Amino acid sequence: MTYIIFDLEWVATFYKGQLPEVISIGAVKLEERDGRLVETGRFNAYVRPQKAKNLNKRTIKITGIKPQDILAQDDFSKVWRRFVKWFGEREYYLLTWGSEDVRTLIKNCRQHRMPLEWLRNYNDLQGEFGRLYGQKNQSGLLVALEMLAIPPLGQHHSAVDDARNTAAIFRAIYDRLQLERNHHLQVTKKFGPKDKDKRRMTSKRPAGARTGTGTRTGAATRSSVKRPRPVRTSAARG
Repeated sequence: MTYIIFDLEWVATFYKGQLPEVISIGAVKLEERDGRLVETGRFNAYVRPQKAKNLNKRTIKITGIKPQDILAQDDFSKVWRRFVKWFGEREYYLLTWGSEDVRTLIKNCRQHRMPLEWLRNYNDLQGEFGRLYGQKNQSGLLVALEMLAIPPLGQHHSAVDDARNTAAIFRAIYDRLQLERNHHLQVTKKFGPKDKDKRRMTSKRPAGARTGTGTRTGAATRSSVKRPRPVRTSAARG
């Protein structure tokens, strides 16, 4: 069995319905060999966003990713195809720390019209950690590492380093986990955006933003609202 532990970083969003475009993918591949888990690979790639031409200050501050890091990179669809091919031929589980990564992943795949059949056997390791330790509130990645006395690796909010730290937690609690098998329809139903959210991602602009024609969105204007004209009806002839 193969275990793919991955982490995403994306553009910080400022209004409801804005697409959080993925800008970095990091992952660790673990395989069972002779009764133990062995790291057999790492994946680390930047992604060039299509809508966010310039990274905002908040994104740069949180992730440490600069505009020059992503300008020459491939877009999401190309990088994600390489990533899925990297999974290999063996049966696998997919794991993240928290469900926000898989929610963001589904949104980006739908935006790029990519199939989701590969999204199976997905498990939220943060949720499993909370179950094992009887937590009402979910622990952050660094808190969980501290609870297990595992020294953190690398830089927080680096996709590949967060994946490495998540893999370290996975190894520490592996023999107590209750991993779920599922298929992509179950995963997308549970974590995918609802119909309203999907419409917002493709059409909504921030309130007060100006469109290309100079009309402000977020409030109806007289020129944009047409009142229905009264319809004349002819009297019935006897």
